[in-house]
Amino acid sequence: QQDESRSFGQQTQTFTSRTTNGFQQLMNDQSRSTSMKIEICTLP
Repeated sequence: QQDESRSFGQQTQTFTSRTTNGFQQLMNDQSRSTSMKIEICTLP
């Protein structure tokens, strides 16, 4: 039973880090596309 809880904790940690990485990547993509839109809008 102890091993089970330990492996579950590791799984949760891995899932959290993976979700955080995906969220950061998503935010990076959004900011990049937003800055590109601003550049296009400011073109004369």
